Amino acid sequence: RDVERHPVTGGYGRWFNPLGRWDWWDLGGRFDGRILGERRRPGGRRTSSVSSGPNTGRTMLRNVTDVLAERLGSEPPEDVVVEADANIEMVSRLAEDAQAGVANAFPGAILLPPGAVEDRLRWLRAWLQIDAKETLAWLGLPDDADWESIVVAAYRRFPEHWAAGVAYHL
Repeated sequence: RDVERHPVTGGYGRWFNPLGRWDWWDLGGRFDGRILGERRRPGGRRTSSVSSGPNTGRTMLRNVTDVLAERLGSEPPEDVVVEADANIEMVSRLAEDAQAGVANAFPGAILLPPGAVEDRLRWLRAWLQIDAKETLAWLGLPDDADWESIVVAAYRRFPEHWAAGVAYHL
């Protein structure tokens, strides 16, 4: 009852963004290097200097991890510094990878650039359901387009842009 309800999505939580789709994000985060197709480095806690800033949820997860490690008699995970060059790629390069069927070219969500469409239509995601249908029409796709087609169409619209791989938390 003490948690805010988002006026558009109806979800409960705290939001620091106009789209109301995430509570916090980190460049790379748990997907460190994925956008380039690099294998994730084992172990460790991903620490990025590029993020949405301090967040209670992030702090709570870190504290829980530390307490569990202590109770289990092990060391807390070491911090792994996330590098920007492992988490940013040209959209044209991702489009080439997508055409070749390379898995790293297909993220779980895409946030279109500011001003491309109305803010409420900028967020595309593959999980739960593909939305927003109005954005699919803007991309020239039918309502029943599969995720791979959506990703390729978005890449074709913005080949000169840079894409960033981020981990976002709801």
